[in-house]
Amino acid sequence: MPIFRILTFLLMAALVLPAEGRHLWLCYYIGIKDGAPHSDGIAFTSAIDAGGPARETLDTAHWRSNAWQFRAVDISRYDGKRVIIRIKADPGERTADDWEAWGDVAIVA
Repeated sequence: MPIFRILTFLLMAALVLPAEGRHLWLCYYIGIKDGAPHSDGIAFTSAIDAGGPARETLDTAHWRSNAWQFRAVDISRYDGKRVIIRIKADPGERTADDWEAWGDVAIVA
């Protein structure tokens, strides 16, 4: 089930990634809810904090369509580490019809 909001949305999840030497991907869909014809777009960002000096931005996309867009980010270099994954959607200054949606957020090996 997608998550819909009008204001800035931030979700954080702390977890330990598997240390099995397999390729790991952070996968998700981004979109704008149907019925929002006047959106000027939304900035979707995924980031990771692995306990180092700075949080790393993994992916950024500015999306204006009511269609879903699949995104996949390689997070293999963090295998076996405790991380905080953050996904954020920011409608910017003009929020008319900025009904952001995240779908099927998952870590896939």
